[in-house]
Parts: sequence; C-alpha cells; structure tokens
Amino acid sequence: MGGNKYQNLIELLGKTLINNELINSQGCDVLELINNYSATWSTLLQYDEDMLQLPNNLNKSTNILSYDYAIGAIDELKINLIKINQQNLAIK
Repeated sequence: MGGNKYQNLIELLGKTLINNELINSQGCDVLELINNYSATWSTLLQYDEDMLQLPNNLNKSTNILSYDYAIGAIDELKINLIKINQQNLAIK
C-alpha cells in the first residue's frame, strides 16, 4: 500500500471513530499520534522496500548532500537504532 493511501486510510479511520463516538479521549490521543507520524512511517516503509523516491519539489540549499551520502547516513542511523533497541531489550 502506498504511503499516501496509508495516511489517507489512517485519517479516514480516525474521523470515522471520532464522528461515531466509538473511541474515548485516550484513543483520540493515540490516533493523533499515529496521524502525526504516519508520513514518517510511510517514508520509512518506502525506504525499507527500496521504493523511496526523491521529491519533485526539492528546495535549493547551500548544503547539498549527494543521494549516496544520504542513503549511507540513513543506513547508519538504522543500524544504530537497531543496536539501541537490542541494548534496551537486554536491559529488560
């Protein structure tokens, strides 16, 4: 499922639950959190599935990173996050 479709689905689900009063205030807070992070999750999913594309509306910047450098930085971040998660699981 594409990123925008996923975001639209989450937004529609949230509105339906709220409008039909099928969710309490804590559930509304959870939906708000999910909505706030759905774009990030979609981007990470696209990256994990090797479907991440460069946006069409890139802004000019004085600090330009190459695509290869950015992908390398993302890979490094992913590795570090996995290590942190493994350390946290070991502590528990």
